[in-house]
Amino acid sequence: MLDVDPVADEIQNYLKLDLNCDDVLQFWQSSGGTFPYLKSLAQIILPIPATSTPSEQVFSTMGLILNAKRTMLLPENSTACEQDLETLIISASQRQLWALKVFDAWGKPLPSGLLTGNIYWLGNYDECINPLYEKNNKSFYSQPIDTQYCALQSNPSSQPVSMRFDLVLGLCMPSSCTRTSIVRLIRETFQIDNITENHLHCSNDRSNKHDEYLTGTIVFSIILSLLILLVLTGTIIDLVIHIYLMVNKTQKPKIEGYYDLSNENSNRDVSFTLANQSLESFTKNMPIIACLEEFSAIRTIRHIFMMNKTKSDNTFEFIDGIRVLSLFWVILGHSFGSAIYYTSNLFDLAVSTRNIAMQLIVNGGFAVDTFFFLSGFLSSVLFARQVRKERLSLRLMVLYYVHRYIRITPNFILVMFASIYLTPYFGRGPMYPMQQGLEPDKCRDGNWWTSFLYIGNFLKSDDICLGVTWYLYNDMQFHWIAPLALIPFVIGKRAIGYTVTVLFVLVSIGSTLGLVLYYPDMVKHALDLSSNATGPNFFDKVYMAPWCRISPYAIGLLVGFLVTNSNRTYHLNPIIKIIGTFVATALALTCIFSIHDDYVKMPGINRVSLITYHVLSRPAWSIAIAWLVFLCSIKQGGIVNRILSCAVWTPLARLNYSAYLIHNTIILITLFNQSNPVYYQPMTSLNNYVSQLFFSYLAAMVVFIVFETPFIILEKKIFKR
Repeated sequence: MLDVDPVADEIQNYLKLDLNCDDVLQFWQSSGGTFPYLKSLAQIILPIPATSTPSEQVFSTMGLILNAKRTMLLPENSTACEQDLETLIISASQRQLWALKVFDAWGKPLPSGLLTGNIYWLGNYDECINPLYEKNNKSFYSQPIDTQYCALQSNPSSQPVSMRFDLVLGLCMPSSCTRTSIVRLIRETFQIDNITENHLHCSNDRSNKHDEYLTGTIVFSIILSLLILLVLTGTIIDLVIHIYLMVNKTQKPKIEGYYDLSNENSNRDVSFTLANQSLESFTKNMPIIACLEEFSAIRTIRHIFMMNKTKSDNTFEFIDGIRVLSLFWVILGHSFGSAIYYTSNLFDLAVSTRNIAMQLIVNGGFAVDTFFFLSGFLSSVLFARQVRKERLSLRLMVLYYVHRYIRITPNFILVMFASIYLTPYFGRGPMYPMQQGLEPDKCRDGNWWTSFLYIGNFLKSDDICLGVTWYLYNDMQFHWIAPLALIPFVIGKRAIGYTVTVLFVLVSIGSTLGLVLYYPDMVKHALDLSSNATGPNFFDKVYMAPWCRISPYAIGLLVGFLVTNSNRTYHLNPIIKIIGTFVATALALTCIFSIHDDYVKMPGINRVSLITYHVLSRPAWSIAIAWLVFLCSIKQGGIVNRILSCAVWTPLARLNYSAYLIHNTIILITLFNQSNPVYYQPMTSLNNYVSQLFFSYLAAMVVFIVFETPFIILEKKIFKR
């Protein structure tokens, strides 16, 4: 049998004709017997009206009729985008692999998993961006035009496309096409007038569009470089000093020109002492050297991992364990929660909440209340201790505010600006916000100043910088008003101090109840807490509001007063201890698991029960933590106290603040650098969590060395602490 392709043979015969006819329809009617295959194709194509713009033909079969005879727009009059589209379509019709690769990279409508919530029809980002690899000769196919990946979303948004629950279709277009030209093409092809540039996000946006934030990026990069230079200089000085000491430690001292060989150990001690004396004399004459050495990364790392705690009645070792485990819980919730924005089986993730164990994840917000409690507890204990040392004075109150601000602000601000100006360069992918980074427009355009004043929680949650820092705003605001209870307590008016803390709790309960009742549509279901498209946002009105969140902090102040009064020597009756532990455990379990039915039954738990839960759950959780902290403080916490006081928590606790600031950025960078959406599976999600937890603390170590430690050292130098 001859290997003959009748279609190819027919096309070759057609191309050999010298056509010069005025009526193309008449030609195909008379030549149908000679070219049967082409006649069938002509019957499909010719009814389509001709177009003068080649770029319009990319979305339809009109691309097959694109040639010099059918287009009235000459190459010399067309744009680069139109010319590249013409090249692409002609090459695809000729079955050139590079062009087929471009169309293969497009997202395909109606993919599998549509009924499980797959709204990401992304295609293949890497196939679109990268040239096609030829395995036989280990090289890449040449491609006459460069291509870019664009994500077309169903609703317009100036926010990163990854933050919305919209249908997304991946397009692979020539790099010469701007968002404006692509939008015009879509409008003219599909006759859709409401498509705007905000519906489209392309991988070349940053290069095609003037970067209005370039100045800020440069300024922040200079500041970051100076901090790195400071740490690097201190590290080099530290290394040189260490080498100097090691060399002189092994060198034998001379006695009247001879080496003393009588006692090796004695010689080493003497030589080391002499080296130290010489070094002390040198640093005394040049104090700048000793100052710079303190910024050494080696010294900071040594401090982080130092676990030999000094046992003292003034320390609360168990707090390290509580802080670290609470942050583990926060990161667990954010790891699972962030996957909602980029998963191909969203409904499967919703179904998983029917498992009662998932309540440990969806109710991870109680870990934040634990932080509020610890902050209030330590504020009261440390303030009372400081007043005992130097008495209450104006200087002490000034330092109370200044120390807190300097201690947490520089690290916070630097991490925030890193997220604003550097995250656009930290990734790539179909959903990665390469133009804006991970921060919203209003943050980048000016809302960042609210972070310096700690009033960002009065903005909408979608507009604040570094979203997790709503906690810092609340905590600082609580710190500002805490002296209303602290001062009366330390000056002997303890009843007033207790009364103020109780009033704080009542204000929190009353505010939450009033807001929930005033906005009856705000809380309908536990799954609706983060957003409410038809009414006030629960997260904005209640979750971030300081008057609704102060109860854990106030209860922490109250427990701090009790511990200070008892001087940590109070002995509990064993029966009271057992009853208290039982009640605290019951309260904690009730807070975590009591609304499980709201996830599995219709219409869920009744409104009265849901309102009661939101009003009382946070004070109840704080009481449970208060009992634990009180028992451990008076050294009656038993095995729980020993576990929480284990030295292994100490290094992680030192990194906790930096890890809290950076962890969500790490999660989002990891998530949106993926070319395909996450497919939710419990074990895969757990594996992702462990990975993100590790990298969060690893990044926290860098933040602690470069951002946090330098300002801690500077504060100590300024205030002689």
